[in-house]
Amino acid sequence: MGRSFRNLFFLLGIVSLGEAKTADSASWENDFRFENSNFTIDSQGGATPDYLYNYNRSRITLDLTKKRYFVNFIADAVHLYGSEFIQVAAPLVDSFKADTPIELQSKIHLYSDGGHYAKIYRANAGFEDDKNRAVLGIQKLSLGVGRIWTPSDIFNAKNPYALEPDEVFGVLALSYNYNISDLNSVTGIVSQRADKSFKYALRQKGEVAFGDLGFNLIQSDVTRMGGLEFEAIIKEGQLRGEMLYIESDEISQTMHQYLLGYDYSFENGLNLTVESYYSSQRFTAAQKNAFSQSEVVTNLTGAYFYLGSTLSYEINLYLFAGAAYVESFLAAGNSRYFAPYMTYTLNDYNTFTLGAQVNDGTEASEFGASGDTLYFNWKYSI
Repeated sequence: MGRSFRNLFFLLGIVSLGEAKTADSASWENDFRFENSNFTIDSQGGATPDYLYNYNRSRITLDLTKKRYFVNFIADAVHLYGSEFIQVAAPLVDSFKADTPIELQSKIHLYSDGGHYAKIYRANAGFEDDKNRAVLGIQKLSLGVGRIWTPSDIFNAKNPYALEPDEVFGVLALSYNYNISDLNSVTGIVSQRADKSFKYALRQKGEVAFGDLGFNLIQSDVTRMGGLEFEAIIKEGQLRGEMLYIESDEISQTMHQYLLGYDYSFENGLNLTVESYYSSQRFTAAQKNAFSQSEVVTNLTGAYFYLGSTLSYEINLYLFAGAAYVESFLAAGNSRYFAPYMTYTLNDYNTFTLGAQVNDGTEASEFGASGDTLYFNWKYSI
């Protein structure tokens, strides 16, 4: 565990304990939560060997609030178990880390059939009132309006093909949002990367005649991005879109990308999202692997055009079902990704999810070379 990781953890621990102890005298309110998410995963087929393994994440969350001030701290302890899988997973755990100047994740500690490591997921403090919101620390920054893909977000975009798409690394940043009015705001962001360089973002969003329109500008030493996003109510559903232009020195490419999506909720509780995604450039698996540390790695698409959809339906108070579908359009052959799941809520503390990730297509297609996954997730929270 690096010195910066230990120092940050120690300092945040002292702050958190100190605030908790003085909650009564200083009027601080604290909310402590614990969550354990356990995945048993069976991965078969594709270019990699078959694996049956277990992934367990224990997470603590501490939120402190005092009038207009707040502190948020989230830390994880992760355990991987599977004698064959751990030999492949260990190098990946140590190589894929947050793009921050301080270490937030310990090295994985191995034993005969598994390994474990710890990480700081979020650690930030801020101030908020009716007009202003400022946050400093390890945080998630969200740009764009996509549900399946978020091409405008080159800070910590989601991975739609992961078991937990929204589980993304945080960035070290100062973000400030000013509400010009109830329907118009401007946001400024300064973040620092692992190489100590800085990335800047400016976002302005407000109401126009047809809905909401926003403009995004992002600048770093190696990336320039400009784009717009919009949202509008059409036929009782929500129409969303993103358009952006990217110049990247890391991949020596310029590209423009477009996203168009529509959300609709039926009266019977069925929720539907349809989304299309176009990129002027496509990248092979080898190219994406070579540029894995790039700022725009999540924008490196394997095809020029995608069409995706998600469905979700609350069967009753205890049972929830959903599915995601993505079609990749490629001259070498179309391929598709399908991810159905069903969640059962036992009580306020326990939920169980059974799901699958199915890839189909020729070996030359984008998803055809990937295997299929069956998983069972038990989430316990207090």
